[in-house]
Amino acid sequence: MSGPETRPRMMASFAHLDSLLAAIEAVQAAGYDDLEVFSPTPRHEIDQALGPAKKSPVRYFTFLGALGGLVGGFGLTLLTARIWNLIVGGKAIDSLPPFLVVAFELTILGGGLATLLAVLFFARLPRRQDRAYHPRFSDDRFGLLVPLPDDKIDALRSLLEAQHAERCWLPDESGDKS
Repeated sequence: MSGPETRPRMMASFAHLDSLLAAIEAVQAAGYDDLEVFSPTPRHEIDQALGPAKKSPVRYFTFLGALGGLVGGFGLTLLTARIWNLIVGGKAIDSLPPFLVVAFELTILGGGLATLLAVLFFARLPRRQDRAYHPRFSDDRFGLLVPLPDDKIDALRSLLEAQHAERCWLPDESGDKS
């Protein structure tokens, strides 16, 4: 295993899309979740079989970063104008219209930086563990990666083989994975 938080997982290779879809359905019916599928081409059937995608929490971080940038932009300009009283043309010191540009720019900057950091965090990048990818999954095979408890390895292997998996292996095993 590559880390203490990593659960054991089993990889299965399929030659045909129909076999992969049947395996996804059987594995989900058996109670396994958090499946990862490798496909040579994007297929809408795989997305439908996996079910609706989970909503990403990144949007909340984007909103909070943008809100922080907006507050920081107005705070920066208002406090700077209060500290250095520069009266220009008889206008008020804390007039908001000239400060909108700075607040807008810091809103965009804060939202963008928060989004970048949230994407890196939730995608677990940089990834230090093996993702069990095999080059054949970009050529002519489909792959299904299933996280599992230690005591269910043999049961999952027989379930996947019943769904016409060409080969099942634990990605953490050494040896050829072709």
